[in-house]
Formats: sequence, C-alpha cells, structure tokens
Amino acid sequence: MKLLLPFFTAVFASDRIRGVSITRQALYPPGTHFTCLDGSKKITRAQVNDDFCDCADGSDEPGTSACPNGRFHCPNAGFAPQNILNSRVNDMICDCCDGSDEWGGFVDCPNTCKEEYLAAHAEKIEAQKAQVQGFEKRQDLVDEAKLQKISDEEELAAAEPEIQELQKIKDEADKLKNEAEELETKVNEELEAVKNKKIVDRAATYSEEDISEIAFNHLDANKNGEIVVYEITSQKYLDPKPETSSFTTKEAKEVMKQKDKIYLEDFRAEIWPEIKEKIVAKLERAMDEWDRKIDEANKPDEPKKPEQVAEVDQETVDYSEESLDAMEDELDEQEDYNDALEPVNHNDELSDEHQKIFDAAKAARKVFDDADRDLRDAESKISEIKDRSKRDFGPDDVFRSMNKVCFEFKTTEYIYTLCPYDKCEQKPVNGGSGTKLGSWEGFENDFNEMHFTNGVKCWNGPNRSAVIKLSCGVDNVVLSVTEPNRCEYEYKFETPAVCTKPEPVPDHDEL
Repeated sequence: MKLLLPFFTAVFASDRIRGVSITRQALYPPGTHFTCLDGSKKITRAQVNDDFCDCADGSDEPGTSACPNGRFHCPNAGFAPQNILNSRVNDMICDCCDGSDEWGGFVDCPNTCKEEYLAAHAEKIEAQKAQVQGFEKRQDLVDEAKLQKISDEEELAAAEPEIQELQKIKDEADKLKNEAEELETKVNEELEAVKNKKIVDRAATYSEEDISEIAFNHLDANKNGEIVVYEITSQKYLDPKPETSSFTTKEAKEVMKQKDKIYLEDFRAEIWPEIKEKIVAKLERAMDEWDRKIDEANKPDEPKKPEQVAEVDQETVDYSEESLDAMEDELDEQEDYNDALEPVNHNDELSDEHQKIFDAAKAARKVFDDADRDLRDAESKISEIKDRSKRDFGPDDVFRSMNKVCFEFKTTEYIYTLCPYDKCEQKPVNGGSGTKLGSWEGFENDFNEMHFTNGVKCWNGPNRSAVIKLSCGVDNVVLSVTEPNRCEYEYKFETPAVCTKPEPVPDHDEL
C-alpha cells in the first residue's frame, strides 16, 4: 500500500487535501511547509498525508490511517457528510457512502449515497407525518384543557352557595335526628324498665334452686345434663379476663374449678355463687322458654293502639325542605302518645306505636347520613378542583389530561406503571406487591422530562428514582423502561403533548 501513496499524494497535491472538509481546507494553505494544527511542529508540505504520523494531534494525516487520533472526512456528495476514525481508511470496509475512505483501491466501494438519501428522506417524511398528527392532537389537548379549566372555574364559583345550602340541610336533618333519637331512647329505656320489672317479678316466683337450674340448662347447650369446656368458652360474658381478646380453655377451666365436666349439683355448690351476677342479665330468654307454656294462655292482650300517625316511608324519604317539615310534624304528633308508653301498658312484643318511633328514628338517621355524605362529596370535589388549579400542567395546560391517568409497560418480568403527578411503580408479572420507584417531583428540561424521586430504598443503596424522557408521538405510550444506573430508572414515553409544529421537508436536503 505504501508504494501507491506517492502517486496518490502527487495527484492530490494540486487539489484539496484528502480527508479534510471544504470548510477546513483553509487550515492547509498552499506552500512548502505545514504547521501542525496544535502548533507543536512544522513539517514540509510533502509530509502531509505521507502515511507517517508527524504531528501529535494527527493533523498531518487526515487522509490516511497513520495517526490513530485523526479523523477522515467523507464528502458523501448528495447525502450527509460524515467524519470517521482514520483507522477505518483503506481497511477494505466501505464506511463512506461515496467510497472515499477506500481510495487505495483495495476494495471496490459503490456509491450508495443516492439510495441512502432516498431512504432517509422517506423516513423523514414519515416522521414528519407523525409529527403533524401529534401536533394536531396537541392542539386538541390544549382546547380540551381550556374547557376543563373554564368548567373548574365555574364549579368553584357555584360551590360556595351550594355547600352553604347542603350544610343547612345537614343541620336541619341533624336536629330532626336528635329529636327522633331522643324519643327512641326514651322508648327503649321504658321498654327496658318493663322487661326488668317482669324479670324481677318472675324471678320472685322461683327459688334460688330453680334459678340456678335455669342457668345450668342455659349453659348446657346440648342438653345432656353436663357442662363441658366448650360450652363455657362459648359464653364470652363468663370470661374471668374480659379485657383479653379470646376466652381460652385455660380460663374456662378456672371457671369450672379445673374440672372436665360439671353436673347440676356441683354447679349449684361451686360455680353458681361465683357467676350468678354475670348470668342474671342472660337469664331472660331461658326464663321465657321455661315459663312460655305455663303462661301462654294467660298472655296479656295487646294494648289498645292510639290514633294512627303518619308513617315514614324509608325507601322514598328525601331531605327536601317539605320532607324535613313532614318528619318534624310527625315527631311532634308522636310526642302526644307518651302516655301509651307507660310500663303498665307494655308487654314483651313491640306495639305498632313503638315500631313507628323506631322507624322514624331510623329514617331520620338515613336522611342525616345522606345529607352528610352529599356535603362531604361536594367538599371533596371542590378540594380536588383547587388542587388541580395549583398543579403545573405545562405550556397551554397541555398535560392536564394526564392528571389521574396511568400508563403501563410490560416486560417478561415486570409491569412498569407511570402515573404523572402521582408515582411510578414496578410490579411482578406473576403477582405480588409493587415497588414504588418514585413520587412525583415535577418537570425538568423545558417540560421534556418528568422526574420522580424518593422511591423505596434499594438494599444497601439509594432511594429509587425515575426520569421520564418525553418525545413526540401520536399517542401516549411507554416505549421502554431501563435501569442505566442502580436504582435509577429511565422511561421512554411518547406523547402528543410535546409535539411542535413541524417544518416542511424539502424535496432535496443534505442531512
């Protein structure tokens, strides 16, 4: 190869210096000498491109492979000029589309610049089409954001009087609920007094021996004449340590005096005296069953019903002003029937009037709960609108549509989630809990990057974080997720939100 160099050097001596772009030819002026571009050395003109490296910066051998740190310029006429490493010159591999890097003639390099230009031009046309579509979608996002912003402002303007009205309705419902519950409580207290009196009166007709037998039968669940551990543990009120969460076998054996079985006589002698107070409250049902057949025929008649009062329809009740007034009138009417609640007129069965009072209280609670829920919903909605108004949705509010929206990217191992204004997460494909890669931090790089920080801490490492690289695209889509550095994740995300108005592609351009 070196035998051919003097010939080629001579050919190009009168032309431009091989391997140097037109714009840099002035650095190699005609003359008998050449000064290295770094100024370190002066050599003869003949030493330029003589396949021997004289200058430390490699500037004397732009057209050969002699200097490892040099660069060779490919003109690539009709396409894109490029600079390649000098080591690729005359290496029998065609690097320049015009074949100028293989000037030694050791390999025939066809000129493919036209074909490469046409392919690149077609690719650029397609990219421009996508950018046009993306920009059109961006304009739609901007228009949509304007409408959303106007809607938010209108809702905020109307919110204050609406919330005041809902608060008024809730306060009225609360007042009626309290009145209804006060009457309900009174009825319950009087009914309880009647029941207690009946228990006392009934108990007086039985001896201590009878009462203890009733208690024994009450605890003897399977009625086999003996009480065992599970029959004790099933009665939580007998737990000697009620502050604990469970009634254990050990604690039950304490009640049973460490015996495995308790018979009636042992129960009367050893167990009954200690649990008597606890079990009295539970005796009513057992005593009712004991006495049911005896006094079935002599069961007191139903008390006479007072005048009918307006019934509360719980399924159709609302909290309109008319409905609240009607409920208030009903509660006033029911106060007139307090005389009917005297213990002497009661039996164990609820009268219709009692039930109406309970139904009215239940309906009043429902009205209050509905009013309270609607008020809280309205306040939550307004809070959400105010929160949106403080967010940075970028130029023209173009990112507003991404608020509370998530995107996914799936690999063979993980599903990566991107939720702008919230978080990034990594979840195993086969299920299991996710790992937070970061919480929303904000935009960077002129709204071309989203940053998420302070994710779950890596084992013996930093907290995870994620950077979202945005590029123009027709749709919102995560293209890839990588981990370039430990615990630092990078998403590639296409979105029309960052598309700019495209420039027209010329018929012929040298890229």
